[in-house]
Amino acid sequence: MKILLYERIYQIHFKEYLRKMIKKKQKHNLNLNPPESFLTILGRDLVDNGFHIYTGFGAGVGNYILAGVLQSKKNRQNGEVINDDIHISSMMSVKDVENKNRIRRKMIEQCSSSIIVFGYGDENSGTYQEYNIAKEEEKNVIPMEKTGFAAKEIYNEKLSEEEKKELLFLEKENKISVAIKELINLLEQHKKKKEIELKEKIYSGIALSGIKVFISYHYESDNEIAKKIVEIVNGEKTNMFTIIEEEKKSEDSTAIKTWVNEEILKTKFTILLISKETFNRKYVSYEIQKSKENKNTFIPILIDNESNKFTKPQINHIKRKLLSDMNCEPLRGWYKDNGEENIVQWLNDALHVSDV
Repeated sequence: MKILLYERIYQIHFKEYLRKMIKKKQKHNLNLNPPESFLTILGRDLVDNGFHIYTGFGAGVGNYILAGVLQSKKNRQNGEVINDDIHISSMMSVKDVENKNRIRRKMIEQCSSSIIVFGYGDENSGTYQEYNIAKEEEKNVIPMEKTGFAAKEIYNEKLSEEEKKELLFLEKENKISVAIKELINLLEQHKKKKEIELKEKIYSGIALSGIKVFISYHYESDNEIAKKIVEIVNGEKTNMFTIIEEEKKSEDSTAIKTWVNEEILKTKFTILLISKETFNRKYVSYEIQKSKENKNTFIPILIDNESNKFTKPQINHIKRKLLSDMNCEPLRGWYKDNGEENIVQWLNDALHVSDV
């Protein structure tokens, strides 16, 4: 998640204004005045909460944001600024308006949110240019009204009533630390919203193309249940999963491994049927290894019938093995947990926690 900080700011105009935002005895940083402290804490807290900053190194903002980045926990530990934490594009020497706007747009395109603090000038100024670009690019724009100047004007004149309602805490909050904490919360909410939207978009694409599933099992003992699972999943027209079926049983080891290699690459999930001899079978072990290499999510299913009669210590051993060796869903019993009714739901559960 990347944040753009608009740097249109003249300290000489806003020092007294920002002093009113906090009590005189607040100990944010005794060596900095309130606006400098605000910007430093903002830079520090953005990085400490996993955000990446794009800013101009303009008058009175970029240097304090950078100072805050240097004070972040990560950079204090490393002793240096991680390149990805902050990206600075100075426009101080750029005179041509078109080139300035090109730089602004390039920065804004890299971000998902834009924080506007302070600022100056009319609607032709840099702050307003950046605001307009951010809106064109459909970014999450947050003008901090309490910092005054252009940020306050944009808040009052440009935002809809609904947008103002979402930012109400910024209008009311006077304490620097609390205001920044609430700002971080707002950014986190936006981040989660975008992640959900992205995942839903991915799911929509998946629903159209389908998700391939590999099934690994001991043929001699579990073939009937495997066939039942294939029949249920592939026969359910409303779900997005398709289990890959072996066209014909081969006895040739090279041919079997070649088929496994090719087919697992097409899949995201591996259903693993576990009976007494499963982990001792050569091809099952090979399929598990290839599934792990492909970063498949495993759906382990215990074949808990009379033939197996797993003891509690044996089940616990299997669980430990699964947790240590694989990225997998919880162990379920085919009979105990009603696999015939729930196998499609188990696949859906795996989809929602996987990185598909």
